[in-house]
Amino acid sequence: MVHRELTARDLDGAALLDLIRDEDPLGVVSIYVDMPADGADRRAEIEVKNQMADLEREVARYGPPHRQEALRSAIRRAMPAVERLLDPRTTGRGGAVFSSLSAAAVTSLATPLPLASRVVLDSRPFIQPLLELLDEGSPAGVVLTSSRAAELFDWRLGNLGRLIRVTREFADDAGERPGPLVASAAGAPFVTRAREQQSRRERDRQMRWIEQVAAEVVRLTDEREWERILVSGDERLTVPLVEALPDRLRGVVLLDPRHLHESDHSSLAEDVAERLMEDRAGRNADLSRRVRAAALGAQRGALGLSEVVAALNEGRVEHVIYDSARRYTGGIGPDGSLFAEGERLGLGKEEPRLLERIVERALHTGARVTPLDGSAAGRLADADGIAALLRW
Repeated sequence: MVHRELTARDLDGAALLDLIRDEDPLGVVSIYVDMPADGADRRAEIEVKNQMADLEREVARYGPPHRQEALRSAIRRAMPAVERLLDPRTTGRGGAVFSSLSAAAVTSLATPLPLASRVVLDSRPFIQPLLELLDEGSPAGVVLTSSRAAELFDWRLGNLGRLIRVTREFADDAGERPGPLVASAAGAPFVTRAREQQSRRERDRQMRWIEQVAAEVVRLTDEREWERILVSGDERLTVPLVEALPDRLRGVVLLDPRHLHESDHSSLAEDVAERLMEDRAGRNADLSRRVRAAALGAQRGALGLSEVVAALNEGRVEHVIYDSARRYTGGIGPDGSLFAEGERLGLGKEEPRLLERIVERALHTGARVTPLDGSAAGRLADADGIAALLRW
């Protein structure tokens, strides 16, 4: 048996595209696990095993005998990886295992972010939860400023890793330790000038430090493809730092007035994740408004299932957004074209998992895919919960 083990760092659009290329005529069973934070809590284990038993019963009721046996074998191959994910000693909160019915191949993945327990049998790995995970855990930079230094971190998929520390230079560090300034009536102008010069030198040192930090932020943003940058600390430091960044980065900065540099690593990771999740909700609400406005304004937009699949068939889609709580049925034509339910199929076949095919087509054509929830998804309620920005 071939077992491929992925980490959260392996998870990106290319990895998802690689996963969905593994089509199996008998099917691929996808097992998602909500990993227990408490070893005494067995609800996740019970839930996922009940779902596997339900799937086996459903296939036994409606499927041919050889598919029943293939499913049982696929689940047996997957169980060692599932058991490892359910072990509370495993690092992470979510996990997934994909097991092919025809081939002795298993792929597993553990992530620091939670994934709801779910078991799905389809012709390809079921990747919807991983799309949501990628959107929630999109890469971000974290800059913690203090009076002494700035620390830069990389955050993605719940992992927070320290990168560099940029220390601030002070007068003592530069060998400029000032002597006492003794005031007198005759020496008052001299004392005033000396203090002004000392303050000016300190401001210059601070500006050089801020520019050095900004240069590191720019370099790491380009190198690590950060989509957001969380900057924390006193506004007397954070505001000049943001002003020192190029225009293309200022728009993705999130200012946080808290002194997060005082937090331990575990608390810091939780605070960062919470703040980025709040920002994600706002960004997705803006995205749904923008896509809807583009479609209604006869610009480069598609609104509703029929328009979106038609644009996908022509390779015109740049970015698909959809309500993650919805599922669609439809059909696939002889040439592979997708159709919404009720549209003419010709010699095609029905497709009960049309959303999965939409996602696959989008990834294959280089389009971005974003699942929505909450108020962002609500803006698409009258449009089948799906829309797209178009290339032309």
